[in-house]
Amino acid sequence: MRQCAFEVAWLDQKSFPLTYEDRRVIDDSRFGLIRPDVNEWNLQMREVRLEDEGLYRCTVNTNPVRNKLIMLFVRGEPLWYISIDFFK
Repeated sequence: MRQCAFEVAWLDQKSFPLTYEDRRVIDDSRFGLIRPDVNEWNLQMREVRLEDEGLYRCTVNTNPVRNKLIMLFVRGEPLWYISIDFFK
């Protein structure tokens, strides 16, 4: 039984599908979906690269179709943090 009456998909800046419903449809494990609530479809991207910058679109097949556009800006290489516990 489906929890949502509509189909939801995330697409990248070239309109290539990343996710469909609860599934990742791209062969890139950096992308995923976070669903903190039955009505939330949050795109997750790990290890962001410079070439990931661009417009991402969440689309819902309502009538009329609903879209949410998100612009991802990447400002340089990722920073790596090292945690040091000074009290050990």
